[in-house]
Amino acid sequence: LVAFLAIAIVAGCGTTQYQNDPLAVGAANVERRSIAGSDPDRPTILMTFSGGGSRAAALAASVLKDLRETTYVAKDGKSHALTDDIRFVSSVSGGSVTGAWYGLRGAAGLEELRANFLAKDNMATLFGQATDPITWFKLAFTSYTRNRAIQDLFDERLFARARMSELNQPGKPFVYPNATDMAGG
Repeated sequence: LVAFLAIAIVAGCGTTQYQNDPLAVGAANVERRSIAGSDPDRPTILMTFSGGGSRAAALAASVLKDLRETTYVAKDGKSHALTDDIRFVSSVSGGSVTGAWYGLRGAAGLEELRANFLAKDNMATLFGQATDPITWFKLAFTSYTRNRAIQDLFDERLFARARMSELNQPGKPFVYPNATDMAGG
């Protein structure tokens, strides 16, 4: 019992340092994003997805699904789904899960988001990891953190090790995810 308590206490003390390397002198980030639509006769839709964990992610996914199923005929005579006109998504916390997914996969991937993440009991998985002695060892004796456990869950179930650089590419909406820093409060 004493050993278990000692490991639990040490595991709760993990911290993470993030390196933010500056650009080289005279260098600039390449601007690849734009919220301007290519057709002035079509709407420009700006979205915001709130926080609130998996419920917020599910709500955002449901709104996107409804927008995907809502179509209109543009002046060009073609039918378009409203999701075709989403140019910007600002999101926070749980809404950022859906926002990032949408920015990577688009409206066609909403069923995959639901099946691989929203319909699963992610908290049970995290609880199972928290009660695993291997996790205790990693938390106590390596740089593994609770943040890393969540990151691993997202990578495994949802994002397949996608990187932020894959967002905000031409032809995709500009996604601006926001989140709290669990490590620093």
